[in-house]
Amino acid sequence: MFEHLGIYISLKREELEKMATKLYTIGRDEDCFIRIQDNGQRVSRRHATLKITGNGKMFIADHSSNGTFVNGMRIASDVDFPVKRKDVVSFANEIELDWKLIPGRRKKLIIYSAAAVVLIAGVAVFLLWNNGCLHCAPDRELAPADSLNVKADSLKMEVASIGLEIL
Repeated sequence: MFEHLGIYISLKREELEKMATKLYTIGRDEDCFIRIQDNGQRVSRRHATLKITGNGKMFIADHSSNGTFVNGMRIASDVDFPVKRKDVVSFANEIELDWKLIPGRRKKLIIYSAAAVVLIAGVAVFLLWNNGCLHCAPDRELAPADSLNVKADSLKMEVASIGLEIL
């Protein structure tokens, strides 16, 4: 992408999601993101992990001896199981996950995506303006508006090809 400008930006959708993935630990341990008080100690110190990918998909993985349950069904250990905020997730089939404790990722992802698009668009416009030269001063006058619209449409298509969209 942008090879014609003298630079090459390559970000695959998987790479963007990996950069934005968050992992939340759940259990009795003090270091867990969500700490569960369980005097009966049926909930493990590191009972489960909740993974939220860059595109907002959520997966829970059980790491306990007493199990993690989704909508009443025990999930397999150490396997990412897809969940949604409307699911009832319980630990040791006794204590339910309070979804309010899980930060919302969607708004932050949109803000970061928009910032990345603005940055990429700014660099691309600068390079278009300077014929691909980062240290050169502009050697021409303003381009006609039609020319800029065509370049902007081209930039939008290239940004969309890496999985982002301009809102």
